[in-house]
Amino acid sequence: MNNDPDPNPNPPPAGGERDKPGSQERAAREAAERAMSQAKVGVSAGVATFKKLEPQTRIYLVGLAVAFLCSVIFDVVTVKVQVEGVASDFLKGALPNHSITAFDSSGNGKLAVIAALAGISLWIWNNLTAKKEAWVPLALAGCAGLSALMFLVLMMRMGGSIGGGMGMKMDVDMTLLGFWLPFTGAIAATIVSVIRIMKSA
Repeated sequence: MNNDPDPNPNPPPAGGERDKPGSQERAAREAAERAMSQAKVGVSAGVATFKKLEPQTRIYLVGLAVAFLCSVIFDVVTVKVQVEGVASDFLKGALPNHSITAFDSSGNGKLAVIAALAGISLWIWNNLTAKKEAWVPLALAGCAGLSALMFLVLMMRMGGSIGGGMGMKMDVDMTLLGFWLPFTGAIAATIVSVIRIMKSA
């Protein structure tokens, strides 16, 4: 019979070093570093691939990306309410100035954003497939053109001043980041896609 005292009266808990708070934090930090490293590699590969594209293709993708992202992130329209007369104080409090996103503005705003996203998605699909369809260039130009056209219709329908009763006037202005920049991007994408079609004809 072995009567020697236990050399380790306090054995480590189940799981060993893994269950210590320091070990968990170190493992989480290492996992985060690996994720960051993989993300950097992916971004570097994407940038390298983008640099290999033709200038017209870059303009098309950047233009539609700007048209989509800016119109989603920023407001496309700002509405300023001006009131004069006896009831001006009451109406100013009841009708504060506000802004409108592309999806809240009208169906034209929604179509402009969706068409821009469709053009990018179509280009990616066509680039990944081995067989290049003959109708794709026309569809790419159509998506960009539809986006630009819907931005134009949106400006024509919502821009300007609207007069009302009791001395009220509303000024509807198109924003720089939410409208003019996306509109310019959609026009640029349309121009380069049409030029490519004309060159290949």
